[in-house]
Amino acid sequence: MAGPGAELRYEEAPRQAMQRPMPKDCWAVNACARPAGHWGDSEWYDLQLERRLPLVGPMLNEVVCALPPLGNGRVCDVGCGTGRCAVEIRKAYLRCTLCLLDADKDRVETAKNRVAEPVEVIVEPFVVGAPSLPGAPYDCVTLVLALRHSTRPAPHYAERLGLPLHTGTVEESYRAALTTIFCSLRPGGTLLIGDQVAAGHPSVYNQCKLLEDCGFEHVDIAWRDRDFFVIGAAAPADDPEPSWFRGEGGPRLPA
Repeated sequence: MAGPGAELRYEEAPRQAMQRPMPKDCWAVNACARPAGHWGDSEWYDLQLERRLPLVGPMLNEVVCALPPLGNGRVCDVGCGTGRCAVEIRKAYLRCTLCLLDADKDRVETAKNRVAEPVEVIVEPFVVGAPSLPGAPYDCVTLVLALRHSTRPAPHYAERLGLPLHTGTVEESYRAALTTIFCSLRPGGTLLIGDQVAAGHPSVYNQCKLLEDCGFEHVDIAWRDRDFFVIGAAAPADDPEPSWFRGEGGPRLPA
């Protein structure tokens, strides 16, 4: 029969086990609250994203529904990841060329295998403050869960992919990123941002103001649910008046 000493050791053992460092590839990471997780693994990321972030699915749907008709245009999905946004765009618009831009080769490859042609693949980082995006100009640019991470990439992600660490304020990084995108759009081109509000980053309202400061027009919030949101904006058009407004067919204005 165990004495008091044995009972004490029995009680202390679990406490000691709980204090042991958890290996980074341990299954138990899945049982921890976000942001814990194997986010650097493409397959795990793809499996867990909507389970960990249930509003990602509705947000993707709202991004696609906010798009204008794309026709045969070129659409750049910045930070395409494993292709979730591009797949949904392709379901709605079969003719547009989808340009998959991401620094992570494995994720871009997954996206390419999922998205029907026509597709262009660009394995490069989104360089905040660059004169334009690789492959520009575009008729449309989408950033889904990408703008926030581009301005302040997670340390493990930046280290693995050799991404530059940004200096200056977060607002300056956002302004530089949005200016790069503005210079990458054709006249009248569309920008759709789907993201999550995070501490230390501009609010949805302030992101709209930054878009206007960078020259975008028709800036508005297309959708919001708690901390997730979709913002739309457009580059100025060469000809802002539609043909019907000038009396060249279409609806007639009253005399």
